[in-house]
Amino acid sequence: MKLTSATSLPLKSLLTLCLLGLSSAAYSAALQNFDDPTYDTPTQVQLTHHDVRLEYNQPVRLERVLADATQQDLLSVDNHSYHEGYRLFDVSKQPQTDELYTSVRERLNVLAQDSDYQTIASSLLRQLKQHQYGYRLVTNLDRDVLRLDNTLNPLLPGQYELALNGRPSTVSLFGVPEQQSLRYHAGWFISDYLKQAMYPRTSRDSFAWLIQPDGTIEKTGIAYWNNQHISPLPGGAIFIGFNSGDDELQQLEQDIATLISMVKN
Repeated sequence: MKLTSATSLPLKSLLTLCLLGLSSAAYSAALQNFDDPTYDTPTQVQLTHHDVRLEYNQPVRLERVLADATQQDLLSVDNHSYHEGYRLFDVSKQPQTDELYTSVRERLNVLAQDSDYQTIASSLLRQLKQHQYGYRLVTNLDRDVLRLDNTLNPLLPGQYELALNGRPSTVSLFGVPEQQSLRYHAGWFISDYLKQAMYPRTSRDSFAWLIQPDGTIEKTGIAYWNNQHISPLPGGAIFIGFNSGDDELQQLEQDIATLISMVKN
């Protein structure tokens, strides 16, 4: 290993035209193909919280990268031991992430012209613009688990970025008039955070998306009749969508949730 520093068409038609090649479903499927042992490309990993790049002369496995990154982290005054919040990005697939973001932005711009969705679409455009996104590999980043199960310990040929994070004390809220960071409370459910945010819920608000810090995404009931009583982890995000039965709006919600899971900064 080497270290180096470092407007006339109907709304539905317009939404269809804006739906580009990469949906969140395609993104998820692509994640399953990143362990190809036939590659002989060396591994390079930029540690985003340090001015350090890990360089190897051959592909190495994920656990080795995490071990070396942890060693570097020991030299830091900050504690980055919250593996649930670690984030691994494949640099070579950044164009696919950019394509997804462009598609989401174009569809939201169309919705912002509709009086029924103008407020939430405009708010989401502002909120999503504040972040940078990367092609995140949603995989277990707990070294103890990787040592016990080699099927979760893939080779990493190519270039990556790895963010080691400490345990945050907040939960983020998207889809409200302004993005909010709320203090994390153990045992609180999504509905508790919405009450704290004084979010003006309507009868249509029956579901929310929960994006956990490890990148997993779940659509969950939040109304009195379907409340699944699911709690975010520290650093998680709650996204309130359009709560529409329209297939294209549901796909847009899923794509937005995927983008939120891929936030880099």
